[in-house]
Amino acid sequence: MSLTGGVEQWAVDLRGEAHHPLAAGNGFVAVVDDDPFEPLRCNAYDLETGELEWRYSLEDGRRTGGATIAGGTVYFVATTGSRSGRVVGVGLEDGLERLSLDVDNPAIGYGPVPVPGGLFVPDGASSRLVTAEAFDGGSSAESDSTDSDSTETGTESEDTSPEDAESTGGSTAGDDDGGSTTDGDSSAADGSEASPDDSGWELPSLSVIESIVVISTSLASVLYGAVRVAARSAVDE
Repeated sequence: MSLTGGVEQWAVDLRGEAHHPLAAGNGFVAVVDDDPFEPLRCNAYDLETGELEWRYSLEDGRRTGGATIAGGTVYFVATTGSRSGRVVGVGLEDGLERLSLDVDNPAIGYGPVPVPGGLFVPDGASSRLVTAEAFDGGSSAESDSTDSDSTETGTESEDTSPEDAESTGGSTAGDDDGGSTTDGDSSAADGSEASPDDSGWELPSLSVIESIVVISTSLASVLYGAVRVAARSAVDE
């Protein structure tokens, strides 16, 4: 609908459920609709006309946390089993799969968040965030933990490409559907290191403010550096 008058410009019917935020950018609107009994679908519509441009189906995908557009790619996380999931990147212009990366216990309260050098992907195990950097066919780079002595503040930035290490990411937020705390090592199934959030068990929301990823947990807030994974409790600042 129009921003000023609220007049409907176009409308489309969706199959199943679409209760997560849609993603808009580069003249497209991307919506991921999920159904527990049907393959998950990502639909891309023309922003001006509402015409369906393409549809991507993930046969074993069931639930999702919504889509994110960054650098000409639509990213989303989907559950593929009771304790398994996948982060998928689909070309915004053609709807072709560009990357696929398996993750454990995906948290589907929100979609991936673009940050300089990669994406923060919600991982439900121990409320972890796994960074998948340098997406070249779905490979994942290690993320080193660090104790930074400074923090940065600022206003919310626009969504940017995970390939652009000099820019800052956008933000998404939503209700987390779960993700209980578990003990053990913090390595992900794909071999990348995961940074555990020791201040809480759930991640209801996540946003990017300049180079800082701000995560609200059930007990406190934690700041994760966007370039390097760094967990610091907000109460210690």
